[in-house]
Amino acid sequence: MAISIQISFSRADRWRAGFSTCLRSGLLAAALAGANPVWAQAPEPHPPQGAVRELAARYPAGSIKSLAAADEALKSVDREREQVAVRFAQAEQACFPKFFASFCLDDAKEQRRADMAHLRSIEVEADAVKRRLRADERDKVLETQRAADEADAPRRQKEEEAARQAASKKADDRAKKQAAEEADAPRRLQQQKDAEAAHAKRLDQREQSSRRPAGPGGAAVPDKRAEAHQEKIERAKAAEEADAAKRARNVANYQEKVEAAEARQRKVAARKAERELERAQKAEKERVRAEKLAKP
Repeated sequence: MAISIQISFSRADRWRAGFSTCLRSGLLAAALAGANPVWAQAPEPHPPQGAVRELAARYPAGSIKSLAAADEALKSVDREREQVAVRFAQAEQACFPKFFASFCLDDAKEQRRADMAHLRSIEVEADAVKRRLRADERDKVLETQRAADEADAPRRQKEEEAARQAASKKADDRAKKQAAEEADAPRRLQQQKDAEAAHAKRLDQREQSSRRPAGPGGAAVPDKRAEAHQEKIERAKAAEEADAAKRARNVANYQEKVEAAEARQRKVAARKAERELERAQKAEKERVRAEKLAKP
């Protein structure tokens, strides 16, 4: 019984092996007979990628040296990138009818990836060159401006100092003139008072000599002109006192204006110094940023 079971298993194994051999032989015969199975189909050739190769040959690594060359390279990359997208779309449409379309699509995607990698390397180099050249140009402009400011600083300082001295001298002259006038005011006031007193005395003398009797008692009638003159003197004296008070106020106001002008000058000088410091700090920041951008 054991022998018959072993023989049965051996026959089954031989049967399966024979069936597999027949199947392989049939498939091979079909292939040789022109049955054209799907795995025997050769993939359609890709469209030539000469444009990408030509662009990579035109712009090898380190060949871009100017802004014009960088701009032209970027324009060429943009145009060729569009063509790569068009070619991929065409290859994709060509892959769909095939039985093993996924292999064809993978091949087309790999071709697109390779083309994009070449274009990206050119684009990266062109962008880096543009950043570096622009940073260099910005540094040159800042350096020129800094040199011009430093060269012009003595002249500006000299003009500012001259303007401050002129303003200070003018304010001092005004203050001295005003102080001299105020110092001389009592003397002039006294002279005016003396002149008015002398004039009033003469009028009194004239009035006494020109009085005439009025009535039986012989009482003298005062001259109205003398009274009017006396009133005029009193009004002039009151006006002079008011003017003196006004002049004192004017002196005080002028002194306040002088002090305010000096304070404004100091404030303007401080603001100017702050602006100069801010300008220098900004220029330094621009220089540092440009150096960072220029680094690869």
